[in-house]
Amino acid sequence: MILSRYIFKEILKTQLSLFVILTAVFLCQSFVQILTRATKGDIPASLVTQVLMLSIPNMSVFMLPLTVFLAVLITHARLSGDSEMVVMRSFGVSPLRNLTISFVVALVTAAVALFNSMYLLPMSMQKQANLLDDAKENASYFALDSGKFIKLGGGTSRVVAYVDELTKGEGKIDLSYDKNDKDKKDDGHSDELRRMKNIYLFFRGNDRYPPTYAVASGGNIAKDKDGIMWFIITNGKSYTGPNNNEQYAITNFDEYRFWISESNDEAKAVKPSVKNSTELIANGDRASQAELQWRISVAVAIPVLTLIVVPLGGVKPRQGKFTKLLPALLIFGSYFLFCGALKNLVDRGSFPVYPGLYLVPVLFLLFFAIPLNLVETQWYRRRLLRRRAVK
Repeated sequence: MILSRYIFKEILKTQLSLFVILTAVFLCQSFVQILTRATKGDIPASLVTQVLMLSIPNMSVFMLPLTVFLAVLITHARLSGDSEMVVMRSFGVSPLRNLTISFVVALVTAAVALFNSMYLLPMSMQKQANLLDDAKENASYFALDSGKFIKLGGGTSRVVAYVDELTKGEGKIDLSYDKNDKDKKDDGHSDELRRMKNIYLFFRGNDRYPPTYAVASGGNIAKDKDGIMWFIITNGKSYTGPNNNEQYAITNFDEYRFWISESNDEAKAVKPSVKNSTELIANGDRASQAELQWRISVAVAIPVLTLIVVPLGGVKPRQGKFTKLLPALLIFGSYFLFCGALKNLVDRGSFPVYPGLYLVPVLFLLFFAIPLNLVETQWYRRRLLRRRAVK
């Protein structure tokens, strides 16, 4: 029991250390990517922290299998390299017992991974999607700041705006509803909100409309009765042209509107990756079944890969502790590559739903786990000695 607890603590300690370090590294990478999107105006700056925290379950989908895989490999390689495994075997600790200890850690981690992939992951992705959708449709989240170029209407928009000054206030911007919409009224606090001054807009033009450059002294963002968001500028002048006849037009205006986003009233198609597991089980379509099998396969990967990596961790003292690290990582990567490929095939209808992704752990058990563990058995050694005696 003392040796069992020793091996268990070594694996668990290594796994937790790896999980914290790798998660911190990937969080920093994700933070840079999210911050880059925020500087471009795709994500409001106020939502950067929330989006980053909601991405942790998605990272854990790969972090949990990877950390327990590396922890078992490093622990067994260290014990073998320091000859501790040889001493344990001399005291009657069999390879099966070491495998059992590692398998217990793998089962606990697999339970956590299954809970994460079946519950936490879809919940976090749904909340993240809702946050970003609200940011696109809610003017209070609109990414606007003084001295910054922004695109109106999404990434493919041809309208670029520049605000020279934003007046001080408690709110983000001056948000109001269309004055023609009598059912919706201002909240009565517009005097405390930030207002735009000295606005410059440029429309690059398309097949129907010529390029337009507009300058205005003020503006705000509003929604009409249909839920469409508009960027409104007031008291300005626009310069349009050249048109098809190579003519230009100069227009003074009291109000000029640019479309930002369409109404969000219509139901949007929900991706299978965002649906909760109960909905995936209830739906019989191929995309839902492929996503459900993917979530289960991630958890099943942990005990299967543990059965493979335990014999790989056994090294001779003079071989080096990380001799088998590269082949072990290739096996780990190939498992998820096969799962991802089969998921796409099942989704497209090129591969049957059953066995589907469940075929991958079965194949890895037959071609990797069982042969590698048979090498450590007495039956295999006796058979090998018999073959050598015959020769």
